[in-house]
Amino acid sequence: MLGDVQRSVAAAIEEAATGEPWEQLERGCRAFLAASVDPRVRRVLVVDAPAVLGWETWREHDAAQSGRLLEEVLDMLVDSGELRPVSRAATAALLNGAMNEAALWIAAAVDPDAALEEAWTPLLLLLRSLRRESGGS
Repeated sequence: MLGDVQRSVAAAIEEAATGEPWEQLERGCRAFLAASVDPRVRRVLVVDAPAVLGWETWREHDAAQSGRLLEEVLDMLVDSGELRPVSRAATAALLNGAMNEAALWIAAAVDPDAALEEAWTPLLLLLRSLRRESGGS
């Protein structure tokens, strides 16, 4: 069941993540959070699976699905020079952690749709702070 849910989330991310690499990053991150609003996804992905499997095993599953997509788009951003000169591996770990924590926070909210909107604003600011300004920085 976890694999099915993670594959459906990854498919939603891939479907949304279109355009230039930076647009792919933003749209993919938004799609991940939006997927976490679905009650089935929320229950399996962010509530039951970590409790049943343990965080280490859950992280391995996460890395193989949506984590892999995040790393791929970050690689494209490094290659294109759009990502500030920071560690790509650390950036992937921090963004993945931020989005998973946001998903947990959204899952616990009385109004998950409102929580999604509330979480999206600071996440978008965080993402955009990683973008290299024109002319380099």
